[in-house]
Amino acid sequence: MLLEQRERPRRRGSSSDAGQMVVELCAVVPVIVMIAVLVLDSLVYAASCSGFDHLAAQGALSVAGAPAGTEFSAQQAAQDLQARLQEGRGERERVEVEASELGTLCLFTCRLSVTPWPLAAPGQRVFSMSVPLELEHSFSFAVRPYVIGAL
Repeated sequence: MLLEQRERPRRRGSSSDAGQMVVELCAVVPVIVMIAVLVLDSLVYAASCSGFDHLAAQGALSVAGAPAGTEFSAQQAAQDLQARLQEGRGERERVEVEASELGTLCLFTCRLSVTPWPLAAPGQRVFSMSVPLELEHSFSFAVRPYVIGAL
């Protein structure tokens, strides 16, 4: 009985201070989550662009040869390169490749379009600001195609 009658020690501050901290936390957490998502999306985008540049250059070199007995076709090389670069890409990544002949050179222009993760639906707005639907990265690479028998 003596334990029940004894007063419990009081905490510092009143209950309204605890309520204020909850309200402040509720106001700050969405901002922290949004910043974390933006940082994560930026890191994923940077990694995608870095790998894409390397693969686009290696792919352009590999398709820049004409098979024996045929002429080099820039359009066919662009289609082959686009198919190779699209392999293994996620559903939020899209690849476009264009090729044009410039004298003895072939210029490949590769574009990577990435849709940010949580904002995949068109017309999304964050804090009343419109968000880009796609982030775009382009890479150009000039190659002198190898044609059998040509110097």
